[in-house]
Amino acid sequence: MNKITIYDVAQEAGLSITSVSRFINQKEELLSDKTQRKIKAAIKKLNYVPASAARDLRRKEGQQNNVAIIVDDISNPFSNNMFKGIENKLLSFGIKTYLLDSNQSATNQAELLTSLDLTAIDGVILQPINLELAPLKPIFKKQIPVIFINCDVPSENCPAVTLDDFDSAQQVARKFKQQEHSNHVYIVGNNNYEVSSIRDRIDGVKHVFGEQNTDLLEPGFSPTSTNHSYQQLLRKLDQNPQALAFFLKERWFVDFLLFASHNRTTHLQPEKQLTGFTSTELVKKINPDVKTIKCNPVRVGEVAALRLLGRSPHKRIVVQTSFG
Repeated sequence: MNKITIYDVAQEAGLSITSVSRFINQKEELLSDKTQRKIKAAIKKLNYVPASAARDLRRKEGQQNNVAIIVDDISNPFSNNMFKGIENKLLSFGIKTYLLDSNQSATNQAELLTSLDLTAIDGVILQPINLELAPLKPIFKKQIPVIFINCDVPSENCPAVTLDDFDSAQQVARKFKQQEHSNHVYIVGNNNYEVSSIRDRIDGVKHVFGEQNTDLLEPGFSPTSTNHSYQQLLRKLDQNPQALAFFLKERWFVDFLLFASHNRTTHLQPEKQLTGFTSTELVKKINPDVKTIKCNPVRVGEVAALRLLGRSPHKRIVVQTSFG
């Protein structure tokens, strides 16, 4: 019989993995009573034993091979599916996984890392918020292997699994400039990430359009600032039919498409004026004509798991994206 996972619980409850993860990690205040009851019922029916949060990581007698997986935001589809790839691959080798969520906070990330019981884990896979390595020093000292995802780290102690962010952003930007005659690009995303993946995507686009023909539009974090930014972007795209909006992450892409769909006066041409990075089919479901840079987070997770197991000697492994 296959091992019951958090995905089985989510499916049984008819809820997202985000909700189940919040319940397991004792964030019940973020869930309704009805949602909590559904999760409890699914856990009981499936006889699922959830992994504890980092502060509760303790090796029981005879228990071996535990890996802590720290993601930057479990509500992000990329992080969600990446964890699925890691968990499924490690489970096939009999290795237990512990999902921990930084929730887009560098402070949370540092606390999770420093609270790990280093006698209870055999490896760490980290999707970092920043490049602050101090919380990792005790882990390195114990010679516990660490794999970074979507981030190049200047240290021999830190193998990394990344996407071809710069190359794919550059190639797609060039396609639009040559085929759709795009003359200006608005890069959409919050540039507050220290990790290299976001910087590489921005640099790839700028390499094609140049600084003078590139603007960074940051949606912000509040609904008010986001709506204001999207209204501003929609107006600029209407004013210049040859302008391109390039989305650094899927959630901004999806939010903007939904925002634009409610504007009846726009002359937006999505197939000619919009592109960006995605990791699910959400954008295509909203508008099938839009062309995107498709990431494969499940594959990223699988490769990271195999690298942790020593199945590759390479320090940096690049997972290719696709366009269409």
